[in-house]
Amino acid sequence: MSEYIELSNIDNILRNISQKIIQNEDIAKCLKFNTSDALSQTITDDERYELYNQDINNLENTRVIFRPFNNDVIEDQRSEIRIYYASFAPDNPYLVKARVGFDIIVCNELWRLDGGRQRPTTLFKGILQSLNGQLVDGVGELVFSDSTAVLRYFNSKFTGYSFTMKTRSV
Repeated sequence: MSEYIELSNIDNILRNISQKIIQNEDIAKCLKFNTSDALSQTITDDERYELYNQDINNLENTRVIFRPFNNDVIEDQRSEIRIYYASFAPDNPYLVKARVGFDIIVCNELWRLDGGRQRPTTLFKGILQSLNGQLVDGVGELVFSDSTAVLRYFNSKFTGYSFTMKTRSV
């Protein structure tokens, strides 16, 4: 298996990844609902779509964002997943090795979920279940290897984890 992806697929990969992870029930609920009973809530397909909608004119409910955290001012209590290219290593004009970065950003007051679970680790687990070793259109496989999920203090109100996954075409 190769770690290279076709450069022509780069523009669609983040969207394809977000569509795959938002299908995970726990991820969708943790992003949509700010209550400790988030996992017992019901979520509709339209609400899921709003979570990864990238329409620049309608980002109010978007929780999956295609850029790294950069000291953005987030004023409301919320959880987000940031997806972006953490690194590129071009091989030629057509192929590139890429690492996809993930930031799990959770308001400090929203960490606890019912049953002793934690929102950031529930999101991390959901991302790995949805993506690790799974086929993603335009990428092939994404794998969590040679990487560590690192605790990050994004600002005084938000904490979470950052990690990368590498591509592996099949």
